[in-house]
Amino acid sequence: MHERFAGRTLLAAVLAAGASALIWFSACTTTPEPGPVVEVAPEELPEEVGAKGADPVEVSIVVEAKPPPPPPEYHGVEYTAVTSALPGWTMESLPEEDPPVSRWTSGLGGEWIFAADSRAAHFRGVRVWLSWPAVFDGKSWLVSRPDVQSTLAPLSAAVVTDYFPTRQRTILLDPGHGGRDTGARNEDLDIMEKDLALDWAQRAGRLLEADGFAVVYTRYDDRFVSLEDRAALARRNAADLFISLHFNAAGNPDASGIESFVLTPARHPSTNSGGNGETGALPGNRLDDLNLLLGYQLQAAQLRRTGLNDRGLRRARFTVLRDLECPGVLLEGGFLSNRQEARLIATPGYRERLAEAVREGVLDYFRHLPEPPPETGR
Repeated sequence: MHERFAGRTLLAAVLAAGASALIWFSACTTTPEPGPVVEVAPEELPEEVGAKGADPVEVSIVVEAKPPPPPPEYHGVEYTAVTSALPGWTMESLPEEDPPVSRWTSGLGGEWIFAADSRAAHFRGVRVWLSWPAVFDGKSWLVSRPDVQSTLAPLSAAVVTDYFPTRQRTILLDPGHGGRDTGARNEDLDIMEKDLALDWAQRAGRLLEADGFAVVYTRYDDRFVSLEDRAALARRNAADLFISLHFNAAGNPDASGIESFVLTPARHPSTNSGGNGETGALPGNRLDDLNLLLGYQLQAAQLRRTGLNDRGLRRARFTVLRDLECPGVLLEGGFLSNRQEARLIATPGYRERLAEAVREGVLDYFRHLPEPPPETGR
């Protein structure tokens, strides 16, 4: 037989010439995947095999394994089954949902929820935006391979550890806007984003300092600081984390909720780009996994503290995030264009809750580190 077998040595029981014969198949192993089962007719065996009481003989057979099917492709990228992306996780299908929804759980308390044809997934109750939608093909749930590498794998692998900084860590807080750049504003309440963001940063800074962190600000008062200078300040101060604080606004007055942004991975579309825009690698992409972990922990903490609508952890190529040498995130603490949320944001008590969320998110980030972050530029 002139086929190639890809597998291990087999012991086969073969009936030949009315007698039982044991044959060792010595495989010609050239590929890692197991090949097909080989059936050998008696007339194809050596003559001595047919003799009763014959000793086992070694027969070298070369079997050609069928090439594996190509991975499925949707939306121009390769997809893989969720069972492969999350090995060992248990699926619970929610068929009453339209479109279909699946829930995946692990024994360590992990939980992913996917909706068919949607980029909005949920990890442990927090919305996390994928770069490409999940797919249900009628039999299997699939997610894009890039999303597995950039989102599912790093979040699923993060576990609580006893690690805590062995030296004083520096947190750079970046109150958005300032000076001539007012940011969003609510005319009815006469409040401006630049003032509210500065107050939020100062409250968070006091809490972080009480926990032993060194805190640096991109601005301490109402002054203009360029976007490029904000990232440069993080480098000059050897910051371990960069947290940019903002409040949102939209043309739709009903838009509401909390959202967080981390740098978009290379070759991925940004969450709000509609699949357009640049996709090249940036310096900040070197820390994609840590960016994701930081963004997730801060989004989760804000939701716990405020109870507002979860708009999710998103990806963007914001100028302040592009060139960072430390993990960074941009937080949006609510909508000044929403009448109800603007009234809430205007209260010192709400901004104190946001400050407590920053503190909790930073502490949770360090507790979930698999190992100390890289000592960049030190």
